[in-house]
Amino acid sequence: EVLEAMRLLEENDLLEHFHMIHFHIGSQISDISPLKKALREAGNLYAELRKMGAKNLNSVNIGGGLAVEYTQHKHHQDKNYTLEEFSADVVFLLREIVKNKQEIEPDIFIESGRYISANHAVLVAPVLELFSHEYNEKSLKIKENNNPPLIDEMLDLLANINEKNAIEYLHDSFDHTESLFTLFDLGYIDLIDRSNTEVLAHLIVKKAVQLLYVKDHNDILRIQEQVQERYLLNCSFFQSLPDYWGLRQNFPVMPLNKLDEKPTRSASLWDITCDSDGEIAFDSTKPLFLHDIDIDEEEYFLAFFLVG
Repeated sequence: EVLEAMRLLEENDLLEHFHMIHFHIGSQISDISPLKKALREAGNLYAELRKMGAKNLNSVNIGGGLAVEYTQHKHHQDKNYTLEEFSADVVFLLREIVKNKQEIEPDIFIESGRYISANHAVLVAPVLELFSHEYNEKSLKIKENNNPPLIDEMLDLLANINEKNAIEYLHDSFDHTESLFTLFDLGYIDLIDRSNTEVLAHLIVKKAVQLLYVKDHNDILRIQEQVQERYLLNCSFFQSLPDYWGLRQNFPVMPLNKLDEKPTRSASLWDITCDSDGEIAFDSTKPLFLHDIDIDEEEYFLAFFLVG
């Protein structure tokens, strides 16, 4: 096709207007290797076309593809190269090829729209609610007598949990909670007992997380999905983050408050729509941690970066 294009240009006296070759190998290129291969091909093509008579050919447009690093986790990077490596490879490979073929170096053009525009916008959304916000000690309706034995045991766990036994007590609370839910389904305990079970389970989780993060306890990492908190945001992912629900494109997220405090709650994010895509689920490979807050007493905002 290239040879046929050259023939047509010559036959129609248009070869002098041939100034640029252009290619585009894809968007958001995460691996540098395909780019290097394309550059070698483009460099040789540029030099050969000049030798064939396209003396006004002086430019190579490499298109887009320069990837934006969306992940906020150093251990799980989306791309395997830096901007400096990308630039050096483009210039070096094209220059060396045309130098070996004794042709002039081309002007290099690039169209990295995503890389240029991603930083221009930030989505800021307030947190409206933590789903476990109502699970506090005031919500407990402990009976004066006839509490199920497992409820009494969970009360004991909550009262005596400490840094040394936090993981053990957390496991016990998971087991007791499952057993009590089963008893409710079978009709052996009433709705008040089930409500107390939920409240106690959340209180124990909250206390355990606080204790285990005092010394960066590694055990908490193994159960972070079980102790995650759900944060309700005043926004629509469908409207404001279309690349998330459409392409499952992740964006860096961080709180704008409490920046001097370490976040301890593994978090999933929910918007205020009723759409099934209105959730950014917790991902243990790329976890999001937020602060445990009282939304009635303080504002809490989250920012989604690189959404341009």
